[in-house]
Amino acid sequence: MQLDENVQSGFAYEMMETMVSATEIFNTVLLNNLKKYFDICNAFITVFDFEGRFLSLTDLNKLYVGTEHPYAAIAEKDICAKKINEECRKDKMWHDNTRPYVYRSSDLLARNDGETTEYVRFLHGIMGADHLVIMPFDIYGCIHLCIYRGENEPDFSEQELDYFKKIYEYIARTFKSFKVLEKPKIVSNIKDEIILAREDAYIITDIDHKILTCNKKALAYMSAITGRNLKNEDLKAEDALFSFILQGLKPNLIKTITINGYVFQVHPFPMNYVHGMVETYHWISIYDGEEYSRKQLSSVEPAVLTKTEKKVADLLCQGLSYQAIADEMYISFHTVKNHVQNIFGKYNVNNRFQLYQIYKTHN
Repeated sequence: MQLDENVQSGFAYEMMETMVSATEIFNTVLLNNLKKYFDICNAFITVFDFEGRFLSLTDLNKLYVGTEHPYAAIAEKDICAKKINEECRKDKMWHDNTRPYVYRSSDLLARNDGETTEYVRFLHGIMGADHLVIMPFDIYGCIHLCIYRGENEPDFSEQELDYFKKIYEYIARTFKSFKVLEKPKIVSNIKDEIILAREDAYIITDIDHKILTCNKKALAYMSAITGRNLKNEDLKAEDALFSFILQGLKPNLIKTITINGYVFQVHPFPMNYVHGMVETYHWISIYDGEEYSRKQLSSVEPAVLTKTEKKVADLLCQGLSYQAIADEMYISFHTVKNHVQNIFGKYNVNNRFQLYQIYKTHN
């Protein structure tokens, strides 16, 4: 099977046009272009998260998210998908992969563990598929393009697999270009967030924790921290330091860490795709220690204290002990302790010193 040059250029042109406005390319547009240019009529796309959990299925007609498609009920039994995801993870497949990964379901099921009956029954009964060719893309092969044949049709030949490998390369190159074009858009959106937050020193990292960009003040702070006069290209080589800063991140939570008197705040910026996948970028704000303390104090709203609590807070900040406050106010030690706990709770502090730092600002 040969691929005509006009067919190749037509497919590439339409996919490039799609990239200009689309937020992803593994959608009904791709499936329709495969049908139009390569006569691939029976195809669907399955998407998994980075842990291999099913997210969505797209056919020529629409996108089915979560449990909207019957495949969701059988996804855990999909031996083919599991084996492919394992191999792609082992190979550390990423956005920029263009080496063809083309699997034939008959080969994968021949290596099964004896638990394929329910999955095969689903393929026959629901999808009308007896034979599959599966092409994984993206991080750890989380996106699967599946081409199938129905009952009484022959399995895919070796010659056809070679043909699909060429198609894989066209799609992979398109996807690689799409991700290259996508990054500046994401960086621009993150910078908008940074401007709104009025941050002076920032670094932006991608999903792989690689530095995409930073500003001059962040570079100056990093030079002070490392003791070297860093340039942009030098900063991108500080893998060990940023691995330490970015380790243990939790979804949608801001992480704060102090290094050599400088405070780093790591903010998640999730990219949510309509097929369910989430890729999280981060922007890192950097402050010197004193600057960070001032920022924290200025951002704290004055707590509303009762008249008695305000008197206790005044005496506490003057350095009086609980017993001295009790004697001064003619109340019990236990009552003073309760008032102090209420005051700490209203100001979200844990000790007298923290209270003093905030309380003196507002009083």
